[in-house]
Amino acid sequence: MMEGLQVDKNTKFTYENDKVKQELKNLELTYEIAEKGDNFKTVSQVIIYLEEGQILQFDEERGYFLPKYKLATIEEAIEDIKTLKDFE
Repeated sequence: MMEGLQVDKNTKFTYENDKVKQELKNLELTYEIAEKGDNFKTVSQVIIYLEEGQILQFDEERGYFLPKYKLATIEEAIEDIKTLKDFE
């Protein structure tokens, strides 16, 4: 199970490692990705415009990122299970 964070308009953080530098404020996740090779260095900047309630996953190498699939909170999952139980 990966660590995660549900964002709202007040969520703020910075995260940095050898490859990634990230900052979240005002629902904008800005990050720089640096990659070095034998004869090159690439630095890319990405800005992701988030919506309140979205869930970011965390990985020490990648930092925070949007998962490929929509994630639910534990509370949402419990409600889904209760709804499914009603169909028994």
